[in-house]
Amino acid sequence: MFHRPISSEEIPRRALILAGGGVRIAYQTGVLQALEEEGVGFQHVDGTSGGIFNTAMLASGHSVGKMMDRWRSLPMSFFAAGRPFWEYFRPLRMWGFSDAKGIRKKVFPHLGIDISSIRSGGFPANFNLCNFTTKQIEAIPTREITEDHLIAGISLPMLMPALHINGSWYMDAAWVKDANLLEEVELGATELWLIWAIGNYPTYLKGAFHQYVHSLEMSANGGLFEELERIKLINRIRKLEGRSEGEQVKLHLITSVFPLPLDSELFLQKITARDLINQGYADGKRYLTSRKPEGVSLDHTVTQTEDVGETCAFRMKYSGKLIWDGLPKDTVFYALFKISTTKLEEVAIDLFSSIYFAKLDLEIPLFAKEVSVKPHFGNTLVEVISEMVLSGKIYLVHTNWILMGPWYQVVGLDFKDVAVRIFPKNEISEKPVIEGKLFQSFWDRVMASFFTSTKGKDGMGAGIKTRINLLRKMIQI
Repeated sequence: MFHRPISSEEIPRRALILAGGGVRIAYQTGVLQALEEEGVGFQHVDGTSGGIFNTAMLASGHSVGKMMDRWRSLPMSFFAAGRPFWEYFRPLRMWGFSDAKGIRKKVFPHLGIDISSIRSGGFPANFNLCNFTTKQIEAIPTREITEDHLIAGISLPMLMPALHINGSWYMDAAWVKDANLLEEVELGATELWLIWAIGNYPTYLKGAFHQYVHSLEMSANGGLFEELERIKLINRIRKLEGRSEGEQVKLHLITSVFPLPLDSELFLQKITARDLINQGYADGKRYLTSRKPEGVSLDHTVTQTEDVGETCAFRMKYSGKLIWDGLPKDTVFYALFKISTTKLEEVAIDLFSSIYFAKLDLEIPLFAKEVSVKPHFGNTLVEVISEMVLSGKIYLVHTNWILMGPWYQVVGLDFKDVAVRIFPKNEISEKPVIEGKLFQSFWDRVMASFFTSTKGKDGMGAGIKTRINLLRKMIQI
């Protein structure tokens, strides 16, 4: 998928651009899985800020499936590493509030990032850093990369110290640009595939943390929009020069409809890397299903996210045995259930899920295509139809929940079980090839209730009242 060199005769020449997004960039691996299933190949990869993690994993020789597995099993505590204790008594003189020791000694080894493999493997990729000394972005190829370069490329000011390398200070490039599209255009790419994990929220929210995130959004999106304007100019010049349509630079951009949860949600266990992977997969499939050959418009609307109202999201874990080829097989079903109100007070329901088959030792993300809610003998029936790709074949996954009411979820007495039926998509069959019921333990239900992420319209945390109201709105659809 990634190892073919750029050929001057090959049009379109595709580049994969992995932008930043903190530690939420496990999301990108779900998108990569969707692209791989679609057969979309690339001649070059470009990583900036958090996207450096996934670029380095690819350059270390890992498959997309292995990347997802490593992100799922990565403890968020590995990122935590404090500065010397005495420095916190002098906050105005600190190099940063945290240190890179955890990333060097725990995160990189767990993700399988290997510098020697990157430098010697010949993988076609660049890593973007900000040279603070010269105030310029430098794209460093794999053959020249060092561990210090990778650390510097993810070192945001105030959070982690800049690094002094070969006489210059280096740091995260996100404040200048979060994706280096023009570098790929200069290398000959005419089709850019950008995976964007930074928000572009239309409403200014209160609170110092939100406003710090807003400043990152402004820098990242502002840098991207400036590059899009330059690409439009390049396209106009090429057209005037009489070049072929295939030499026009096109952009495909995959991002979330609603803003991704912030890093704090991961550290507080409101969401997991698995949930982000599953959401990335769903967003990737959604884009591929409706994409246009000419790509997206090269303007400021490309990263715009919905202006959401109240939101409630909780994760679930079901386990048990499904009947497969007449025999019960151990299976685990993971899901993040999300209820949101839009600016127009409409209710949106999303399910980001995956299923693990112990028989294959394989976890597969699902793409929820239809979600319906209807009354069911005094309770509520939630039906979801998803798609799953197994061994190159597409299956439809039908999942059903019987819910008793909002308060039952709050105290951990609802979402007890899920009925699962799996059918081959393009075969006429009334009998599922895999079916059965999976169960969620009482402990998992209690923990799902405890770690529910609920937010108000102002983006701040909300309580049980908001959760109850959203669950009621969902039931009344």
